[in-house]
Amino acid sequence: MNLNYNYYDPPKEWDGRYIHFGDLFDRKKIEPIKNRFAMTKPSGGFWASRNCKDGFNWIDYNHKVLDKWIGYEKHISFPLKKGANVVEIHCSEDLNSLPKIPKEKLPGDVRLEWTCLDFEKMLADGIDAIEVRGIAEDRDLYFDLYGWDCDSILIMNPDIIDYSEIDELSDLVRSIPWTI
Repeated sequence: MNLNYNYYDPPKEWDGRYIHFGDLFDRKKIEPIKNRFAMTKPSGGFWASRNCKDGFNWIDYNHKVLDKWIGYEKHISFPLKKGANVVEIHCSEDLNSLPKIPKEKLPGDVRLEWTCLDFEKMLADGIDAIEVRGIAEDRDLYFDLYGWDCDSILIMNPDIIDYSEIDELSDLVRSIPWTI
Protein backbone atom coordinates (compact mmCIF):
# COMPACT_ATOMS: atom_id res chain seq x y z
CA MET A 1 0.00 0.00 0.00
CA ASN A 2 1.51 3.31 -1.10
CA LEU A 3 -0.37 6.24 0.38
CA ASN A 4 1.88 8.89 -1.12
CA TYR A 5 1.79 9.38 -4.84
CA ASN A 6 4.13 11.16 -7.18
CA TYR A 7 2.32 14.36 -8.04
CA TYR A 8 4.10 14.59 -11.39
CA ASP A 9 3.10 11.09 -12.48
CA PRO A 10 -0.71 11.51 -12.45
CA PRO A 11 -3.21 9.26 -14.25
CA LYS A 12 -3.29 9.99 -17.97
CA GLU A 13 -6.88 11.32 -18.04
CA TRP A 14 -6.00 13.99 -15.47
CA ASP A 15 -4.43 17.28 -16.54
CA GLY A 16 -2.59 17.75 -13.22
CA ARG A 17 -4.86 20.57 -12.11
CA TYR A 18 -7.51 20.80 -9.46
CA ILE A 19 -10.72 22.77 -9.65
CA HIS A 20 -12.51 24.66 -6.88
CA PHE A 21 -16.07 25.92 -7.34
CA GLY A 22 -17.55 29.01 -5.75
CA ASP A 23 -16.18 32.50 -5.32
CA LEU A 24 -13.08 33.56 -7.17
CA PHE A 25 -9.91 32.86 -5.25
CA ASP A 26 -8.99 34.78 -2.11
CA ARG A 27 -6.18 33.13 -0.14
CA LYS A 28 -7.11 35.12 2.98
CA LYS A 29 -10.39 33.18 3.19
CA ILE A 30 -8.63 29.84 3.75
CA GLU A 31 -9.09 29.02 7.44
CA PRO A 32 -6.56 26.92 9.40
CA ILE A 33 -7.32 23.21 9.83
CA LYS A 34 -9.17 22.31 13.04
CA ASN A 35 -10.46 18.89 14.03
CA ARG A 36 -14.20 18.78 14.69
CA PHE A 37 -15.73 16.66 17.42
CA ALA A 38 -16.89 13.27 16.09
CA MET A 39 -16.77 14.42 12.45
CA THR A 40 -15.05 12.96 9.39
CA LYS A 41 -14.17 16.39 8.01
CA PRO A 42 -12.29 19.22 9.69
CA SER A 43 -13.15 22.87 9.58
CA GLY A 44 -10.84 25.02 7.49
CA GLY A 45 -8.61 24.02 4.63
CA PHE A 46 -9.32 24.37 0.94
CA TRP A 47 -11.45 21.84 -0.95
CA ALA A 48 -11.16 20.96 -4.62
CA SER A 49 -11.57 18.11 -7.11
CA ARG A 50 -9.38 16.82 -9.88
CA ASN A 51 -10.01 18.56 -13.17
CA CYS A 52 -10.54 15.49 -15.36
CA LYS A 53 -13.08 14.26 -17.85
CA ASP A 54 -13.77 10.97 -16.12
CA GLY A 55 -13.98 10.64 -12.41
CA PHE A 56 -16.43 11.22 -9.64
CA ASN A 57 -15.67 14.78 -8.63
CA TRP A 58 -17.74 17.36 -6.83
CA ILE A 59 -19.44 18.83 -9.87
CA ASP A 60 -20.34 15.35 -11.18
CA TYR A 61 -21.82 14.51 -7.79
CA ASN A 62 -24.11 17.53 -7.85
CA HIS A 63 -25.09 17.12 -11.48
CA LYS A 64 -25.43 13.34 -11.77
CA VAL A 65 -26.24 12.10 -8.27
CA LEU A 66 -28.20 14.97 -6.78
CA ASP A 67 -29.63 15.75 -10.23
CA LYS A 68 -29.29 19.47 -9.74
CA TRP A 69 -27.16 22.34 -10.83
CA ILE A 70 -26.25 24.52 -7.89
CA GLY A 71 -25.27 27.56 -9.89
CA TYR A 72 -21.53 27.79 -9.31
CA GLU A 73 -20.43 29.47 -12.50
CA LYS A 74 -17.26 30.81 -10.87
CA HIS A 75 -14.33 28.52 -10.25
CA ILE A 76 -10.57 28.37 -10.24
CA SER A 77 -8.20 25.83 -11.70
CA PHE A 78 -4.75 25.30 -10.21
CA PRO A 79 -1.86 22.84 -9.85
CA LEU A 80 0.04 22.02 -6.68
CA LYS A 81 3.69 22.88 -6.22
CA LYS A 82 6.28 20.21 -6.93
CA GLY A 83 7.11 18.30 -3.76
CA ALA A 84 3.68 18.67 -2.16
CA ASN A 85 3.12 15.85 0.34
CA VAL A 86 -0.30 14.55 -0.67
CA VAL A 87 -1.70 11.39 0.90
CA GLU A 88 -4.07 9.57 -1.43
CA ILE A 89 -6.83 7.32 -0.09
CA HIS A 90 -8.29 4.66 -2.41
CA CYS A 91 -9.90 2.23 0.06
CA SER A 92 -10.73 1.93 3.74
CA GLU A 93 -7.51 0.00 4.42
CA ASP A 94 -5.55 3.11 3.39
CA LEU A 95 -6.88 4.83 6.52
CA ASN A 96 -5.08 2.38 8.83
CA SER A 97 -1.74 4.20 8.80
CA LEU A 98 -3.20 7.68 9.29
CA PRO A 99 -3.53 9.31 12.73
CA LYS A 100 -6.99 9.21 14.22
CA ILE A 101 -8.65 10.94 17.14
CA PRO A 102 -8.59 8.29 19.88
CA LYS A 103 -12.03 6.92 20.70
CA GLU A 104 -11.25 7.34 24.42
CA LYS A 105 -11.27 11.11 23.88
CA LEU A 106 -14.96 10.84 23.04
CA PRO A 107 -17.62 10.66 25.75
CA GLY A 108 -18.51 7.08 26.72
CA ASP A 109 -21.98 7.25 25.22
CA VAL A 110 -20.73 8.28 21.75
CA ARG A 111 -20.52 5.33 19.36
CA LEU A 112 -19.11 6.20 15.98
CA GLU A 113 -19.44 4.07 12.89
CA TRP A 114 -17.05 6.27 10.92
CA THR A 115 -13.39 7.22 11.16
CA CYS A 116 -12.33 10.50 12.74
CA LEU A 117 -8.96 11.38 11.28
CA ASP A 118 -6.66 13.70 13.21
CA PHE A 119 -6.13 16.37 10.56
CA GLU A 120 -4.21 18.64 12.92
CA LYS A 121 -1.67 15.86 13.60
CA MET A 122 -1.38 15.05 9.89
CA LEU A 123 -0.55 18.68 9.15
CA ALA A 124 1.92 18.83 12.05
CA ASP A 125 3.54 15.63 10.69
CA GLY A 126 4.13 17.30 7.32
CA ILE A 127 1.15 16.06 5.31
CA ASP A 128 0.04 18.96 3.10
CA ALA A 129 -3.18 17.50 1.70
CA ILE A 130 -5.34 14.41 1.73
CA GLU A 131 -7.01 13.25 -1.48
CA VAL A 132 -9.85 10.74 -1.46
CA ARG A 133 -10.32 8.79 -4.68
CA GLY A 134 -12.69 5.91 -5.36
CA ILE A 135 -15.24 6.74 -2.68
CA ALA A 136 -18.09 5.87 -5.05
CA GLU A 137 -16.61 2.41 -5.67
CA ASP A 138 -15.72 1.41 -2.09
CA ARG A 139 -18.70 1.05 0.23
CA ASP A 140 -16.49 0.68 3.31
CA LEU A 141 -14.54 3.83 2.45
CA TYR A 142 -17.79 5.71 1.88
CA PHE A 143 -19.03 4.84 5.38
CA ASP A 144 -15.61 5.25 7.04
CA LEU A 145 -15.47 8.80 5.69
CA TYR A 146 -19.20 9.47 5.82
CA GLY A 147 -19.73 12.97 4.49
CA TRP A 148 -17.00 12.82 1.83
CA ASP A 149 -19.62 12.22 -0.84
CA CYS A 150 -17.30 12.34 -3.82
CA ASP A 151 -13.65 12.24 -4.80
CA SER A 152 -11.96 15.40 -3.57
CA ILE A 153 -8.80 16.86 -2.11
CA LEU A 154 -8.55 18.70 1.17
CA ILE A 155 -5.59 21.06 1.08
CA MET A 156 -4.50 21.55 4.67
CA ASN A 157 -1.38 23.58 3.84
CA PRO A 158 -2.34 26.32 1.35
CA ASP A 159 1.36 27.02 0.66
CA ILE A 160 1.38 24.00 -1.71
CA ILE A 161 -0.98 25.73 -4.17
CA ASP A 162 0.96 27.08 -7.14
CA TYR A 163 -0.48 30.59 -7.01
CA SER A 164 1.38 31.64 -10.16
CA GLU A 165 -0.66 29.08 -12.14
CA ILE A 166 -4.18 29.87 -10.87
CA ASP A 167 -6.76 30.37 -13.61
CA GLU A 168 -9.88 32.19 -12.47
CA LEU A 169 -12.76 31.21 -14.69
CA SER A 170 -16.36 32.27 -14.75
CA ASP A 171 -17.78 30.34 -17.70
CA LEU A 172 -18.17 26.90 -16.15
CA VAL A 173 -20.41 25.50 -18.87
CA ARG A 174 -17.65 25.60 -21.50
CA SER A 175 -15.02 24.12 -19.20
CA ILE A 176 -16.67 20.81 -18.32
CA PRO A 177 -17.16 17.81 -20.62
CA TRP A 178 -20.96 17.62 -20.40
CA THR A 179 -23.75 20.03 -21.14
CA ILE A 180 -26.18 21.28 -18.53
